[in-house]
Amino acid sequence: MAHSRQGVAGEICWVQGESCGFRLLQPVSSLALASMLDALDLI
Repeated sequence: MAHSRQGVAGEICWVQGESCGFRLLQPVSSLALASMLDALDLI
C-alpha cells in the first residue's frame, strides 16, 4: 500500500519527554487527520 505524505503548517506548543503538542495553523478534515495519525509509524 502506497502512502502519500502532505505537509501541514503548524507549531510545536509543548514538549514533555518524547511527547509534544502540535498546533495546526489551518483547518484539517477529520479524515486527513486520521490518515496522518495512522502514518506516524512512517516518520
